[in-house]
Amino acid sequence: MNDNQPNRRSESANPIVVIAVSVGALAIVLICCVLHGQALIQARNAAARLQAKNNLAQVKEAIRNYHAVSDSPPLVPTEPFRFLSWNIESGGNDPAVIAEQLAQLGHYDIFGLSEVAPSNTRCYLLAIQEARGTPYESFVSVTGRSDRLLMIYSKQRLELLDSQELEAHDGVRMNSVNFRHRSPLVGHFRDKQSDAEFLVVLVHLARGNADVRREQAEGLRLWAADQDLPVIGIGDFNFDYEFANGYVSSLGAVWSYLSPLAISITMVEAHL
Repeated sequence: MNDNQPNRRSESANPIVVIAVSVGALAIVLICCVLHGQALIQARNAAARLQAKNNLAQVKEAIRNYHAVSDSPPLVPTEPFRFLSWNIESGGNDPAVIAEQLAQLGHYDIFGLSEVAPSNTRCYLLAIQEARGTPYESFVSVTGRSDRLLMIYSKQRLELLDSQELEAHDGVRMNSVNFRHRSPLVGHFRDKQSDAEFLVVLVHLARGNADVRREQAEGLRLWAADQDLPVIGIGDFNFDYEFANGYVSSLGAVWSYLSPLAISITMVEAHL
């Protein structure tokens, strides 16, 4: 949040796009299917027809249906990908406590943190790396000023091929003109187990300005539709979420929703 603070290939153009929404603070996603370039991209047409509530089982079923009628060899299973996204609320957190909690959360291939103070990026990386005993690396957004986006990834599992921030796409801005908010942060990765390539986009969309948030969401939709690789979206989307039925608003036809393994409400509002 804190939007009111001074801020400064494969062969097809149809990617599989999945999205994990961080509600309140913490969301965990497990992706069991291999992001295997061409095969997953060809399966996307079936997966994209699923409803916004679709889950991992439905996506896997769509891929199985594709292979039932395809001459391509079936996907070779690898270890599941594990993603964690967390808005750590930079304005009111204790960095030492956050680092300790990150160390206790278990193994994830990618950690996507939002509202990260630039001075704390190194301590979060070291906390994750030292707790797991395997090498991790990170990259941080330029935009966001005191509330940056930080992506931490396992160097043992993944190779970072490229990274960028999305300022605009097809004339649609994904940050305000004065860069008061945070531009989506993208990592282009190669899975060392399967050699597959995919994109991860980490976001923290504007909460205090609905017009900016809607434009950011529209820009993300247009950008994702134009990618040749599978895209995974994680972060704090500030979309409305109905816990009673699991409905997530504003996904549109390009994105599909994978329910996190667990959604923890970690922020409580006091009503005095």
